[in-house]
Amino acid sequence: RVLFRSDEQAIAEEQERLRPRLPTTASTQITLFGSAPATGRSFVFLIDRSKSMGANGLDAIDASQRELRQTLSALRDEHLFQVIAYNFKPIFVDQRALLPATQDNKARADSFLSQFGGFGATEHDMAIHTALRLAPDVIFVLTDGGDPWLSDFQLAAIRQRAAGRTTIHCVQFGLGHAPQNDHFLRTLAEQNGGSYRYVDRAGKA
Repeated sequence: RVLFRSDEQAIAEEQERLRPRLPTTASTQITLFGSAPATGRSFVFLIDRSKSMGANGLDAIDASQRELRQTLSALRDEHLFQVIAYNFKPIFVDQRALLPATQDNKARADSFLSQFGGFGATEHDMAIHTALRLAPDVIFVLTDGGDPWLSDFQLAAIRQRAAGRTTIHCVQFGLGHAPQNDHFLRTLAEQNGGSYRYVDRAGKA
């Protein structure tokens, strides 16, 4: 009798195969915009670069660049990271892989973000699955959380692919009070062991 692996098993095996082997590297903790600490050895930062996030909107891309510069400074050379800017498609720093957190690569990330203004629509689902293919310990999603919202089906697919190996933290930008408690970004973080943080950009400091 032939036994077939479940999709969940196949995804878990793929992530384990892709996960970098860092037996001698100690985990570290990082935060963004006052979020709860995220612990890991490898980090992917997903930054929404749609129109509403640009200088004519929330001006959150520049704010994310400044915050990320400080956060990356805490990583050592043996840690890994990637920055992905996304709207309707993802764009990576240098290559579609996790990069050693060297000073050169940190400088590339800073220069990378300085190139982008905000334009276009947002594809959160595509961006998150793109980040999960790198099998990092931690993903940070930085977005205003605009349409399209992630459906229950999409959230379940992300949870299955993360498989408890990747935690997902969400930083949401907005104006005024935080949105309702049922916002999909809160759910995304809760379902994947991460934290949710709301950043009021009314003052654009």
